[in-house]
Amino acid sequence: MHAALFPDVNGLQLLATPGVIAFAIWLVNFSPAEPRSNPKWKALSLFWLVLAEALWITVGYVQDQKGLFWGTLTLLFLTLILSKRCFSYEFLGVQAVNTVILLLITLPVTDLFARLHLSSPIHGYEADPTVRQASGEPGGVNAENGRFFYSYEDARGDPNAFAIWWSRFQDELTRRLAPGCFETWRGNSPPYRLRPNGRGAFFDSSIFINSRGFRGREIAVPKGNVYRIVCLGESTVFGMTIRKDDKPWPELLERMINDRLKPPRPVEVINAGVPGWSLSSNIKRLRSDVLPLQPDLIISYHGYNGFAMIDDSLPPVWGAAPPPYPKRPLRLAAEIEYRMDLRAFARESRPSGAPRPSRPPLQTLYADGYRQLIGFARTNHIRLALANFCMAIDEHSDQKLINFYNYCGSSALYTRSGVNSVHSEIVRRLAEANPGVTFIDTHPNLNSDHHKFIDVVHFTQEGRRQLAENVFAAIRPQLEQDLASSTNSL
Repeated sequence: MHAALFPDVNGLQLLATPGVIAFAIWLVNFSPAEPRSNPKWKALSLFWLVLAEALWITVGYVQDQKGLFWGTLTLLFLTLILSKRCFSYEFLGVQAVNTVILLLITLPVTDLFARLHLSSPIHGYEADPTVRQASGEPGGVNAENGRFFYSYEDARGDPNAFAIWWSRFQDELTRRLAPGCFETWRGNSPPYRLRPNGRGAFFDSSIFINSRGFRGREIAVPKGNVYRIVCLGESTVFGMTIRKDDKPWPELLERMINDRLKPPRPVEVINAGVPGWSLSSNIKRLRSDVLPLQPDLIISYHGYNGFAMIDDSLPPVWGAAPPPYPKRPLRLAAEIEYRMDLRAFARESRPSGAPRPSRPPLQTLYADGYRQLIGFARTNHIRLALANFCMAIDEHSDQKLINFYNYCGSSALYTRSGVNSVHSEIVRRLAEANPGVTFIDTHPNLNSDHHKFIDVVHFTQEGRRQLAENVFAAIRPQLEQDLASSTNSL
């Protein structure tokens, strides 16, 4: 049910009609001296009154008007009690009225029980942002348990629980992050980019965009004596950080380099990830946005957003968002309603087939994009490292896990079709075929380890730390060589 079914109910003109009719019939035919006279008229009056109450209850439920809902339920309870004094019900009629009365008595208790016990992993995040704001928690960690729920174990393997989390994720992205951090941009596709000097939030994480349109601190140009690394990629580079202390993995990588290598010259790692962008989008900004930074090394971590470049017959990676959790006066009824909506959503959005892409890996548009990136780096004498991509699941994952993440766009289809494996093959073979290009295998202790993901592709802080470890291990020999040679040349 939807609130749009009941427009313009503030005056309740239409909904008041049955109640007016009921009162008119009762007023004309009621006789205090003969309380059981005119049973047909009194039955008709009762019918119109109950109809009016049913409509008011429905409106209160659909529009989450708690006062109207609970007040009318109380009125219905009193109506049924009085009806037993005005009518001589048959046995079945008495049983029916008593059953409804008992239901109305137990309904508040049941709702209280539901509210206490449905703050489970399915509802680890408050669906109503006003609750968060009223509690003084700007990011919205559930005040009762102080944590988020998104993993398979926390959600008890229930895909409906993940769908609720994913709906909340999408809401945070569109309502709190995008308005402050994104701006329209006619010069590229997609038609938006990060807003210079933008400010936004994502759950409890505050996000800042510097004056050059990158996440993080300000960047000096020219760079001076700094050894500069630019991490190019999608939202998985940008960092969908959740908690206040969460850091994107490029920031963790910079810390690892400086703490472990003790470099003789400053090392900076710049986060050039943009949510929603793909390799083809980032290639178009290399000359305008990346080259002025004078990078010594570019690290490419692309994957999911460009999977259609491997097989253009596959659907877009991000499908429709699942339905939002409804705001209702009755928590248990809202739960039942939402699960019915999710079942319908799953039936409509479930991918149909999952053939493995038949096009040779190095003949795909993705491979062409990487060749352009390699050519750019070689022409501008910039070192390049190509990383494969990590996901919470792969084609060998348990079917229960795949089903769990099925609400997140076309993830199940891409997983079963092995597109990520093809992408890894493209990256590895191109790195092998081009001397000076480093291959970064990001999979160890990360790929298909769903504990380190908040959805199919975005990481927990543990996942970002592991990715930074894998990247550091792969580029360390080249870094040590570059930093040592720069010292000897001084």
